[in-house]
Amino acid sequence: LRSAITFKKTLNTDVKYDLKDIKLKTNEQILILKETEENMRMTFTGAAGTGKTVLAMEKAISLADTGRRVLLLCYNTPLAVQLEKELSDYPLIKATNFDRFCKEIAESAKINTGHLSFEQVRNGLVDNFIESDYEEFGALVIDEGQDFQDKWLRDLEITVKDENEGMLYIFYDDNQNLMSTSANYISGLPQAKHRLTRNCRNTKSIFKKAKKFYVGGYVMAIGPEGKSPIINTYKSMLDLRTIMGERTGVLCKGEKIKPGDIAVLVPDSN
Repeated sequence: LRSAITFKKTLNTDVKYDLKDIKLKTNEQILILKETEENMRMTFTGAAGTGKTVLAMEKAISLADTGRRVLLLCYNTPLAVQLEKELSDYPLIKATNFDRFCKEIAESAKINTGHLSFEQVRNGLVDNFIESDYEEFGALVIDEGQDFQDKWLRDLEITVKDENEGMLYIFYDDNQNLMSTSANYISGLPQAKHRLTRNCRNTKSIFKKAKKFYVGGYVMAIGPEGKSPIINTYKSMLDLRTIMGERTGVLCKGEKIKPGDIAVLVPDSN
């Protein structure tokens, strides 16, 4: 007497389950730090999604737990803000981005940075650190090391106790399309290197579609299978805007995805 009732599981529900699985897989990567904790200077290399940032934070935390003051640096400002937020409960960890750190050092050395360019402030790091009120850190951890130039990495040695023998850990992307400016410094480090080979950030379906754009070392996906990506093509900017409007509408209204959980990547600012 009644019409059939259909229960539809939304994409939002699938995403929540996938994220739980991804978090579990990412946490498993932390065991790598336990296996390599005896190395005083080490690099960790891997493609995007292999857990480098998570490991960098965990390395900083483990070092701070031993009473060391830790400097955790990246180059990207939004990432630095996130790192600082995530590690706000650890007073021994200073998490920031390279340019802001250089500026803070310069200002501590009583340098007026208002009329100086970023390049000038960076070039003065060594001299300014010597003249500043900063004490040397017990360890230096660098995330996204491929964004750093060789000179910056050499200059940052001044911030660590015992300089060339101090504790230094660099996490970087070995994708050949990105890796360039810091190659000489990283390859010249005398200590161990660990390659991260498991992608734990993405679903396997997304990984398969994105893998053809990657050039670098071996990587395998260990995340959940996930939904197959939908690919749309467009011939004009009007087509693009129409498709974007339709897709975001479906995601927000039909699939119950929160607008704040949707990221739109574009090739340029135009």
